[in-house]
Amino acid sequence: MEDKKYCMNCMQPLSWDGTCPHCGLAAEKISDAPHHIPHGSKLFHGKYLVGRVLGEGGFGITYIGLDLTLLIAVAIKEYFPNGLVWRKCDKTRSSYQVTPYTPESKVLFERGKDDFLKEARVLSHRKALSVHAVFLKKMTVYIWLWIMCVEAALRIM
Repeated sequence: MEDKKYCMNCMQPLSWDGTCPHCGLAAEKISDAPHHIPHGSKLFHGKYLVGRVLGEGGFGITYIGLDLTLLIAVAIKEYFPNGLVWRKCDKTRSSYQVTPYTPESKVLFERGKDDFLKEARVLSHRKALSVHAVFLKKMTVYIWLWIMCVEAALRIM
């Protein structure tokens, strides 16, 4: 597979000068908060490329992503309950470990995973989104959703 560069905003291939011919965004315009997975990271043995944050709430963080095998845009929903956990990033090792703040936080965190998986089941019945995969990894849960239409997905989320 050739190593193309993709826009972290819309996941379309970048032009030779690093700008996106689809949405016009330049790569340097996207920044990450400390608790986000850094854009440009790859998850699950390089299968998924992580782009910008689409949305964030008390339950988790949703990123635009790219399935690097199928070359389709996906939404990556990460279970990251605000106030219960923090992230230890080690980009050199592709480690984005989610860690509960306290033993009490860990109990609540574990209970919330079930609700997050229920959300995946609900989302699997939406017309603009299709659940592609669900993975338990690094103390958290990830849901990969195929995006039929990026604009429609943003309205739903």
